[in-house]
Amino acid sequence: MAVFVCAALRLVDLIHAPEKFFLVDGHRVLATHDAYAWLAGADRVNYKSCSPVAGFLRFLHTATGFNLADIAFWLPMIMAPLVAVPLAWLGARWRLPEGTVAAGVLAGAAPGFLWRTRLGYFDTDLFALFFPVLICVLLCCWLEGRMRPPWGSDRRLTHGWTLLWPLGMGLISKLYLLLYPQGSAILLAILATAGILGLLTASRGGRLLVILGLAIVVLAASGGWIGLASGAGLCLVGFLKPRYYDWLASHPLFLVLALLVTGAAVFTFSGVESWVSGALRKVARYGGWAARGPDVLHPAVLDTVVEAKDIDLRSVFHAISGGWLLFGLGVCGYAALLWRRPAAWVFLPLLLLGLASLRLGERFTMYGGVVIGLGLGFGLTQILRRWLGWRRVGFVCQVLLLAVFLVVTAVPLLGNKAPMTTAAPETIEALNDMRGKITPGAQFWIWWDYGYTAQYYARAGTFSDGGHVRAEYAVPLARIYASDSPAYAVHLMAYAAQKARPYRVRCAELPSYRNSFAWIFRKKAPSEVQSFLDGIADLPLPEKKPLPEQYLVLSWDHVKIAPAILRLGTWDFSAGEGEQAPFELHQEVLEFNKVAGTVTVRNQAVWLSGLTLVTENGIEQLDYGATSGVFAVIDTQKGITVLMQERAYRSNLVQLLLGDPADFELYFELVLNRAPDVRVYKLKL
Repeated sequence: MAVFVCAALRLVDLIHAPEKFFLVDGHRVLATHDAYAWLAGADRVNYKSCSPVAGFLRFLHTATGFNLADIAFWLPMIMAPLVAVPLAWLGARWRLPEGTVAAGVLAGAAPGFLWRTRLGYFDTDLFALFFPVLICVLLCCWLEGRMRPPWGSDRRLTHGWTLLWPLGMGLISKLYLLLYPQGSAILLAILATAGILGLLTASRGGRLLVILGLAIVVLAASGGWIGLASGAGLCLVGFLKPRYYDWLASHPLFLVLALLVTGAAVFTFSGVESWVSGALRKVARYGGWAARGPDVLHPAVLDTVVEAKDIDLRSVFHAISGGWLLFGLGVCGYAALLWRRPAAWVFLPLLLLGLASLRLGERFTMYGGVVIGLGLGFGLTQILRRWLGWRRVGFVCQVLLLAVFLVVTAVPLLGNKAPMTTAAPETIEALNDMRGKITPGAQFWIWWDYGYTAQYYARAGTFSDGGHVRAEYAVPLARIYASDSPAYAVHLMAYAAQKARPYRVRCAELPSYRNSFAWIFRKKAPSEVQSFLDGIADLPLPEKKPLPEQYLVLSWDHVKIAPAILRLGTWDFSAGEGEQAPFELHQEVLEFNKVAGTVTVRNQAVWLSGLTLVTENGIEQLDYGATSGVFAVIDTQKGITVLMQERAYRSNLVQLLLGDPADFELYFELVLNRAPDVRVYKLKL
């Protein structure tokens, strides 16, 4: 039932299908940038070509014959609800079946997870939540068999069977880390919680088995073949010579020596220390606590990533459970569950990670819904049934809570008509039309948000993408757009093309290029970086020799995010800041007087220095000479008005898209013109 409800919620978007979803060449357009990273990898275009996720998509494509984009579009509706399955099994094991639906629905359809796994939102989130939940459930059941009464059963299973369970968990963890390598920090927190819990609640002999079991999990998960063999060996000893473990448990000195040897094996073969250091780096990076060295004056490009931005407490409560009331009830229920089922402590890191989204970003809210689901499902059921004796009332309460949650969750979906696409359909169609018109090894210069999209549709490499959100990628790209000189853009692109070193990525059919600016940004002082970028136009153009084709993409999508691009493109490395150019985007055509050169903004007439007017008859640029310094771009077909200052208006970002292409033909060849939506230029060398 929980799986069905979670899947149904992901189909709500189809109510507004004509307005929200688009097709290109008869195939679905996806809704998240990262989805195209895996599609391009599955198509053997980019550096993710050999990743397990890309391989998974490629396998499904080969097995079914369906288009990659169509597969990725529907997979979230199929895979995301599976989060409820391990919790359903746990509910059956605990004999709390009436709480299973609430627990599963909260885990699989909490707003923070639901909005990231709707139709078209294919990404590693599908694996990032399922595997931790499955591992927590397995650990919970395993620990309950090791705990002393009254916390557990302390079942007298043979040592071999006791250690075989962790070996299976280790293999599942290995698959988890293959599909979601960033999950090592989460896995480490879960195992550490399980270890502390086991040491506090297990019997004397059981503590040794808990430690050995967790060591087996780590060895099997990340110790390679040697680690897996070591874990299997420890398990085999439990089957063949179980008395050895009993003897160790009764001889403290030898027990300590054995634990030291096991710990040394774990650190030697598994690389668990890299889990710890990697976890600390990720937390520092997302939380903004990382100490910065010489690059302290470089722009923090990660701040432009929406999912990495801080969110407020109210938003956290809503994303985790739908609101503070359900969150509070869920926490109370979880506390009650811990009293009766202490093994459920292993889920605590997921709740803490959800709350840490205050600093780590909204993506991490998806973990908190699992624990609130445990509280509302199993915790409250336990209170009503076991402590109050209200079994039927408990079922009614579950239904009411579930109804409230579904209303809170479904209403925003019903009212959401925003197009579900990474870029405007016109941009995607243009990129798709470029496929086959370029030579192998060509490189596209497009803002990093759309890098993966260009890789998949144009089947070409890009200078930057969502996996390279660093200053050495974003700043050169932003300078091309922010500059008012096409000649500067030519010199910068030509320098990159000349200095870039191609390399082959395993499984990929196209070459990738190393960043030509990386050594400058990493090795030089900020003032030297500034001097180099400012003087790049004075460098001689490459001598006539074969260079990879370089394409520059301009689109209306870029204009909409012009403030962020212009800020990075005008970054002053000496001061550590960029220009905050005034920029107003109005989703309507403001009243304007073409003859007089005025536009009415908030009931006040503003004199324009210049105007670009887009109508069904074409693009017209007008100069009025007013000293206001206010320029406007008005698109009567899209119903959009953009007000900006001269720096933005004269930039390549605006002029290469909306200006006369003849003004730039000395530098670029216009290969695709669909202005005002998109233009693609080829660099002339």
